[in-house]
Amino acid sequence: MPCKLPRALGALQGLFLLLAPVTASAAASEEPPLPPIEARIFKATFERRSSSGKILLLQSSGPLPAAGQLVLLRGESGPLLAVRTRQLYADRRFSGQVVRTYDETTPLEEGKRYVALIKLRDLELDEEDIAALPPDDLDLELDRGRLAGTLTRDEEIELQSLVLEEVEDYEQERSLISYRIAILPLPSFDSGTIFPAASGVRYAYTLIHPFLFSGKGLQDAISVEATLLYTKLNDYTPSGGDAFALLPFLFAGRYTLYPHAGFGVSAYGGILSVSTLASKGPEPEYSQALEQLAARGAFLGLGLSFEVGPQWWLQLDLGTDQVGAGLGLKF
Repeated sequence: MPCKLPRALGALQGLFLLLAPVTASAAASEEPPLPPIEARIFKATFERRSSSGKILLLQSSGPLPAAGQLVLLRGESGPLLAVRTRQLYADRRFSGQVVRTYDETTPLEEGKRYVALIKLRDLELDEEDIAALPPDDLDLELDRGRLAGTLTRDEEIELQSLVLEEVEDYEQERSLISYRIAILPLPSFDSGTIFPAASGVRYAYTLIHPFLFSGKGLQDAISVEATLLYTKLNDYTPSGGDAFALLPFLFAGRYTLYPHAGFGVSAYGGILSVSTLASKGPEPEYSQALEQLAARGAFLGLGLSFEVGPQWWLQLDLGTDQVGAGLGLKF
């Protein structure tokens, strides 16, 4: 989550303002105070370098920096180097071109996780801050986070030596909210099953992507979802004259396999709970009906999902909980 860093954190701010290199000498502590910035902190795993050594491949465990953003990598003893993001890849990977090295004596280790910081913006400066700014040592173009721009021929060769083929991420958005209609199996009053129609909303969140497969032709994901529906029953008991407004709630985990972008096949399972929102009816059948309709139990099912527009998905489900369809927006 975004954090406001005080001006005393000279190492990070020194990166983004590109002052003289950070050293362990006493002179570094005498540098003028630097303006506060807002940054996002996450963990990044260093995977490997390009053949030239100027471009790094990293994997983020949190947010992904946009192309052109500066990223600072920190070790246990302080800042190590700064990179400018060049390209984004599947599996939450990104490549960055080294723009500054802080510690020549501590090389990055492959497979090791480092603290990473993305500069978001400068915070407002008061008059004291402005007066304290060193006027001649700022690289304003780099500090303002210009876009990565067109790659030079040498940069293209470096990127090709690092990642030969860019893999499209089939699930770039992690949240889905959708409107659903469904036919629910509920117990009848005497015996058997009734199938009332219901409608409602679903929210789903992708926890892991990719899970087992991450290639160009096959990817997968694990998500959790919560669905709240509404349905109404009239004359549910043999005597009639009753009415029940029900709120079925479904919580499920889902595994989705993507054979290609825009299409997924899934298996899901979870727990169903039905609550009564409003009801009326004659006794004694009314009390028995309330008890029967308060259904709780586990369910299993299969699903299909289709991308029908930019970030718009159609979902079809068939399971012991429902036969349903939903149209939703991923974000």
